[in-house]
Amino acid sequence: MNPTSDNQSNPSINETEHNGSLEVQTYTAKRTYPVPHAEVTISRETSEGEVLLFKGETDASGKIPPIVLPGVKAIDTLSPRIDFKNIVSNNSYKITVSHPHFSTMIYYNVPVYEGILSIQSVDMVPKSVAADPSKPIEFNEQSFTI
Repeated sequence: MNPTSDNQSNPSINETEHNGSLEVQTYTAKRTYPVPHAEVTISRETSEGEVLLFKGETDASGKIPPIVLPGVKAIDTLSPRIDFKNIVSNNSYKITVSHPHFSTMIYYNVPVYEGILSIQSVDMVPKSVAADPSKPIEFNEQSFTI
């Protein structure tokens, strides 16, 4: 099934020339099996609250196609800026992946960089082996050392 994207209804996506792209890959059993039909949402925190940028479903290979999103400017990755942590934080996203047979997975602060395809691999945990299948499994991708 093709994912549906809210990118056309959100003009802020197209307002930047520093776009990168983000692809989500779902799998289980140590990357042995893809997880098709998982619902993927990509959102971002703004001053008005959380904004949904993409909502779609993984295909038979457990992937969504690359989604174009504003990213960290390439020049900012080359200069020793003291506020690099804030620059990355302002260009990062929340990814939520859910499927009826697996625990919901939430990734916070997933960065995107200008001109780069970022790939977020999601190792889905079957509900039958999850410690608490009713609670999502959360990851904070923000681990910067400056």
